[in-house]
Amino acid sequence: MKKLIRSFALVVAVILLTGCANSSNFVRPAKDSLVFGKSTRADVVSLVGKPASQQESVPFNGEKFQVVSYSYIGIASFLGKVIPQRNLSYWLYNDKLVGEAFNSSVDGETTEFDGSKVASIEKGKSTRADVIALIGQPSGQFFYPLVKDKDGVGLVYEYSINRDAGMFNLFLQNNALLIVTLNASGVVTDVYYKKNGVEQVKS
Repeated sequence: MKKLIRSFALVVAVILLTGCANSSNFVRPAKDSLVFGKSTRADVVSLVGKPASQQESVPFNGEKFQVVSYSYIGIASFLGKVIPQRNLSYWLYNDKLVGEAFNSSVDGETTEFDGSKVASIEKGKSTRADVIALIGQPSGQFFYPLVKDKDGVGLVYEYSINRDAGMFNLFLQNNALLIVTLNASGVVTDVYYKKNGVEQVKS
């Protein structure tokens, strides 16, 4: 799981770096506009537009994936204020959509969540409904082979908050990544939570 998360974090870092050089606002498609297991890269580009970056062979969970990424970084209203930014990545396997990850610090669509509630998620007991009641709706989802269970799903929660530090510098104020894996019955089988670069201890 740790190797999997490191791969995910590396892709996110590439998105952020690309976004700094090639920032272009985008509209996140409505739910069900793309179909997991059926939609292709061409479908993604046709719907969302030209991506900020495309990676052809990203190692993840023992497989290789194509990742199509979009990013936008705006300008903070004042020094020290949150910089509005949005990042969206689509993961494809054999040119079929198997995952989506999104994070935003834009007013009205922020993906920030309350990490203090993560410890209440219990492996082997908590259900999808329990997780959503605690954390809220996920900002992304992963399907097989991004998760090992062919009928399972990974609920992805992610946010990063940067503040304007002056002289065009980004000061990373807060960031978190939570991936909750569910089996075919909708019961939690794994929980990974990392905040500000540090894996958190879970009860």
